[in-house]
Amino acid sequence: MTSERRRGTLGRLSHAPPKDPSGGLFPSAMRIAFLNPNSGHAYDPQTPKVAPLAGAESAQLYLALAMADRGHDVILFTGSLGERWFDGVTCRPLPMDLTGYGHFDAILVTHHRRLSMANLRRAIGPKPVLLAWEHDCFRPSMPYVERVAEIGRGAAWIVAVSDWHRRWMIRTYPYLEPRLLVLRNAIAPEFCNLFAPDENIPAAKLDPPLLTYASAPRAGLERAIEAFRILRATRPDAHLRLHSSFEHYPPDDPLRRDQTQWQAVFDLARDTPGIAMPGTVPRPALARSLRETAILFYPNTIKETSSIACMEALAAGAIVLSHPNGAIPETLAGFGTLIPAPSGMDEVPEANRRFADAARELMGMFDRCDPTLQLRLRSQVDYMLANCTWSVRAAEAEALIDEARRRDDAVR
Repeated sequence: MTSERRRGTLGRLSHAPPKDPSGGLFPSAMRIAFLNPNSGHAYDPQTPKVAPLAGAESAQLYLALAMADRGHDVILFTGSLGERWFDGVTCRPLPMDLTGYGHFDAILVTHHRRLSMANLRRAIGPKPVLLAWEHDCFRPSMPYVERVAEIGRGAAWIVAVSDWHRRWMIRTYPYLEPRLLVLRNAIAPEFCNLFAPDENIPAAKLDPPLLTYASAPRAGLERAIEAFRILRATRPDAHLRLHSSFEHYPPDDPLRRDQTQWQAVFDLARDTPGIAMPGTVPRPALARSLRETAILFYPNTIKETSSIACMEALAAGAIVLSHPNGAIPETLAGFGTLIPAPSGMDEVPEANRRFADAARELMGMFDRCDPTLQLRLRSQVDYMLANCTWSVRAAEAEALIDEARRRDDAVR
């Protein structure tokens, strides 16, 4: 039985420290630190169960749990106010002294732009494998480009979340190529046990077929509303559920603190018949919502580096309808339906119409109980469970850390 199935809803909070790792699946247990240097963001492995949490932080938590499950000694450093333990993961506040990280075998830093990796390397010495696990696309105009240059000078390894992401980084910063590795995202544990092996997946979907948007507003919310309004003109029974807000961002994020510029988009959604706005929700609620969703309605407008929303929709038996921007085709692994993205603002109305037309056709497949649907949806669900869980990623992370260690040792 996989760790995800055994853990189910992310296990339970423990008030006793974990035992020393022994007998793990990895030949030699490692001492691993997961670090988010944003002292204003307090969260722990229980947070996704009870509150919305952004993709990078969620990935950090799920990988930490999966690596602890494989016998490693895992410590999570965030803006937490006190020490506690959760399914083998020790959660601690960020230390003031960087030298405190020197005794780890590996340190995985999320949102490394808030921390000088060069300073961290000088403080901890040469031993720990230092990995900057990045989920965003860097652009030369960004104010933290110097942080990227530090990695290029050998202070750390940078870990992309898809092959497309790695290629993008190399095109933008060619000097990073020798220091670039890949560790993909995966689905939350709540998405690992949504259907019985012999269950009719289309029968679990709402009637009429439900559309859901489950990404940040900046990723395509306005475009989704516009395309849905076109669809609604010919499918008055169509309904779109919006799991979208800025509540999953860190409390000190500017977009969460001031959402004025998005008010018109939110108002348009409220004024559109057929749209419900439950907002961003914890992972268990999202899993329940996507289980009854027929179509992930995602006309994305950003270069996705690896869409967790798309992965979890596939695992929930929803057809992903999107544009082939960034790593979306790689993430979908041959599943889903992709509509050409507009190349300029003058093409947006036509792109919205094509998107609405595609959604209408897909809804029709559910309406008429298309005999190919069960095979299509079962194939994508099985693929995600076999290839895109955090237990799979934990094994890949072990190999990645070993490779980085060998290459570091070779140049010392």
